[in-house]
Amino acid sequence: MERLQRYSQRHLIAAAYAVGGLLTLVLAGLLLRWGLAVPLSLVLLLLGLGAVAEALLVISFSSLIPALVPPAQ
Repeated sequence: MERLQRYSQRHLIAAAYAVGGLLTLVLAGLLLRWGLAVPLSLVLLLLGLGAVAEALLVISFSSLIPALVPPAQ
């Protein structure tokens, strides 16, 4: 978590969305090209990388909550 604090939240969120979109396009291209003959290990690798990008999004959005919600008085 401390490693992520070095970077701008805007850049982290944009990078996570870009990685997720790119992986979606790659997976769609593979499935269109080879159909069900795509190796399962490659599909699982792409899904795992997508899960990492999604986890980065969740962490980034969770860390924005204190900045968006005013403290209770």
